[in-house]
Amino acid sequence: MKLTLHQFDLPLRHVFRISREAISTQRTMIVELQAEGHSGFGEATTNHYYGFTYENMAAALEAVRSQIEAAPLDDPATFWRTMHPLLADNPFAQCALDQAAHDLWGKLLGKPVYTLWGLEAKNMPVTNYTIGIDEIDVMVAKMAEFPNWPVYKIKLGTEHDLDIVRALREHTKAAFRVDANCGWDVEETIRNSYALKEMNVEFIEQPLAADRWEDMRQVYANSALPIIADESCIVPADVDRCADHFHGINIKLVKCGGLTPAREMISRARELNMRVMVGCMTESTVGISAIAQLLPLLDYVDMDGALLLANDIATGVTIDQGVCHYAAENGCGVRLLGDMHDSAAGARTVSGSSSADAQAAQAAQAKRRQTQDLIQMIKDYADKLGHDGTTRGDLKILSRTLRELRYAFKVFSPYRRRRKVTIFGSARTAETAPSYQQAVELGRAMADEDWLVITGAASGIMEAGHRGSGREHAMGLNIMLPFEQESNPIIAGDEKLVHMKYFFTRKLMFVKECDAVACLPGGFGTLDEALEVLTLMQTGKQNVIPVVLLDAKDGTFWQTFQQFIVEQLLQDGMISAEDLHLYKITDSHEAAVQEITHFYSNYHSMRYVKGKLVLRIHRPLSADRLRTANSQFSDILTGGEIEQSAPLEAEQDEVHLAHNPRLVLKFNRRNHGRLRQLIDFINQPETN
Repeated sequence: MKLTLHQFDLPLRHVFRISREAISTQRTMIVELQAEGHSGFGEATTNHYYGFTYENMAAALEAVRSQIEAAPLDDPATFWRTMHPLLADNPFAQCALDQAAHDLWGKLLGKPVYTLWGLEAKNMPVTNYTIGIDEIDVMVAKMAEFPNWPVYKIKLGTEHDLDIVRALREHTKAAFRVDANCGWDVEETIRNSYALKEMNVEFIEQPLAADRWEDMRQVYANSALPIIADESCIVPADVDRCADHFHGINIKLVKCGGLTPAREMISRARELNMRVMVGCMTESTVGISAIAQLLPLLDYVDMDGALLLANDIATGVTIDQGVCHYAAENGCGVRLLGDMHDSAAGARTVSGSSSADAQAAQAAQAKRRQTQDLIQMIKDYADKLGHDGTTRGDLKILSRTLRELRYAFKVFSPYRRRRKVTIFGSARTAETAPSYQQAVELGRAMADEDWLVITGAASGIMEAGHRGSGREHAMGLNIMLPFEQESNPIIAGDEKLVHMKYFFTRKLMFVKECDAVACLPGGFGTLDEALEVLTLMQTGKQNVIPVVLLDAKDGTFWQTFQQFIVEQLLQDGMISAEDLHLYKITDSHEAAVQEITHFYSNYHSMRYVKGKLVLRIHRPLSADRLRTANSQFSDILTGGEIEQSAPLEAEQDEVHLAHNPRLVLKFNRRNHGRLRQLIDFINQPETN
């Protein structure tokens, strides 16, 4: 392995005050471990209270660089135990190293860390958003920046703590947690606990100084609210001591030394029937993504550190209204942004506020905050339904639709950056039918390309597609019918399966979430789905994607369909000849896979920006090829030429595409068959 250290100063959105200090910038160290073309990242922020600086963390790691780089990484826990005798005096440094080891380990094995631990992304707690100490009106304003958050954590330790909580309570019905950071005494804690319980406070975190164990026993016995240890619980040995003094513990990865000891602390706390929380220390997305791997093990979590920053330095997990969404990456899912990542730099200082990529991250955070307006709009329209006198039957349709789509969005969200093919076909197709085997082979081949396979999750062609892909690569959108539509055994019970009542919500998800469609022979439903996809692409309501009409070997189902289209639709002028380019008919699953994968050989995706169509590609076109494109496709332009470009300013919210070149054109938004031909042209290999 190769070790690289990075230093960053992270400006905060606001001055962050707790009972003992206030900061406006958080200095942090990022550890990078490289092996076999992969980089793993870990983080430790500096902390005056515990005495850890970038300089002493970096010095500790540099002193054992040779041992780190020579050590095997078969298992991060074994690696941690190997390094612990060398770094026992600097748990912050070991934490960053341990996180990087886990991130690299997962990337090398091609799995997210939490799955390598045998965990599933379910029953995960939401994170609070922290409001630091300030004037009451300022604290109210901070809370308003993240409205409708499910839980707020209120920093206390002032002379008017209860007044603060009462004032904030007037502005939200969300649950509160309070953290006194060692700022109270015994009587104050017990007295406040009863008042805070009436204000919907979940628990009190570390009210007394860390060493006041006998006083804590008294608080533990008399408090109206659970008491959670923070400063009193640092390393695994502290967990047993906290029993009968605290109701739960808050683990900080930097204080205990990383994910490895944190898992040990969680296990021991469970044995002692204590509640478990993991907190952050104002880390960037690097550290927050490491914390996220522990989520299925926790009762509570405080992982809002990256949200408190003015600028972030990495991509990884994202948080929306308290809900964590895993990145579509392996390991902990971390990547440093653009020029933040310079593997040859060694230890260096980069101001987060001066980086264009960090500004892009800030823009992305701002965009996430803007979703709160849309959520409020949904609530406003819901209120108007009541004023409109909407019938119960209509409300049931709307309620069920919103519920289905919300859950479907949640299920698909972690896989947004994974390529997916939707396979349509009859649920009545027998296992012995040639088209069933064709679907099996297609599903298998697409899984071999690391694509996910979406089907209706039932029997017939849908089961065949999943049988080929296997459960790991299968996603399902099952429709609830009184017959025919039980989930097939491959996808049944999987977290990637969604059950839906309405066909229109199901069809929306089929098309919205896929990068290609393959239709095998089927009945009314299959024909409806095939024609719906073609209609959406023809009218520009769906981005152009590869659509394959796949028949059984030597089958005639789709050839007969094609005859009808040509003789009845094309000849009567109901469609244009160019619309025939929107799909491909074949009886070979190999040809189907080639059609789908070749579509993305250079072309990546498209987006409209201020009336212009932006085609993101993997490799720029040569000057000659660009001239040819302008010559051959001038008929679909409303003005100007097809131009090669870097990412446009409006695309800064898609940082994962920041390095892709673009083709920008004023497309007429009408000739989508010709647009498909332009994409085929882009994908043609250039000859020297």
